[in-house]
Amino acid sequence: MKVDVLGSQVRQAVFQAVKRGNVEFVTEMIKSIPELAWNRDINGRNIFFIAIFNRQEKIFNLLHGLTDAQKMKVISPLDRFGNSMLHLVAMLAPSEQLDGISGAALQMQRELQWFKEVKNIVPPVFKDIINSDGKKASEVFSQQHADLVKEGEKWMKEIATSSSFVAALIVTIMFAAAFTIPGAFCAALAILLKKSSTKVVMIPIILLACVPVTLFVLLQFPFLLIFSFPPGIFDRNVQRLY
Repeated sequence: MKVDVLGSQVRQAVFQAVKRGNVEFVTEMIKSIPELAWNRDINGRNIFFIAIFNRQEKIFNLLHGLTDAQKMKVISPLDRFGNSMLHLVAMLAPSEQLDGISGAALQMQRELQWFKEVKNIVPPVFKDIINSDGKKASEVFSQQHADLVKEGEKWMKEIATSSSFVAALIVTIMFAAAFTIPGAFCAALAILLKKSSTKVVMIPIILLACVPVTLFVLLQFPFLLIFSFPPGIFDRNVQRLY
């Protein structure tokens, strides 16, 4: 009886560590007690199910430290609600995880990263599994992320509008400054206009106006790069746990 109680306490401690993302503790516990990798909680979920549900990628990456047979042992089960791993990753991430990512569009991007990663490791048949609510994983994903998709579209439009406005404002200011040059230089410009074609004068002015616009675009480039090529959060090159 005491052994059972102790075992239950150890499992609960590991489940809580998974939820909090304490990868060092979880790693050492699995190395010491391998069966903890497929023990389940009251909802029928092992540590990798819990890691997916709570979006703890460092814990999830430990899956790749198991043998192929062990991987199938933790991937294959369904929880008490008939959910597969793919169903769990299709559910909207906890708010505390999403709040750490700036902007709805980038939050949606991270959710898609998670869904794609889990989809790539589960057997293809898992795409067609129906849970106790009669839904496939793809249907769960679409329904639970509908609001986030709308917020992401709105966020992207606001970013595009503000960027266009700032770029136009910079061009306007630069042209205004170019044609309101005080003092002797203004007189010199008038003489130059008489002796030279307008094109000769306008070209350097246009090039000068392009400088701040180019700088603005370069400042926005890191954001565009992150959005187009998000940094990887998953690591399949994990050392064998035992």
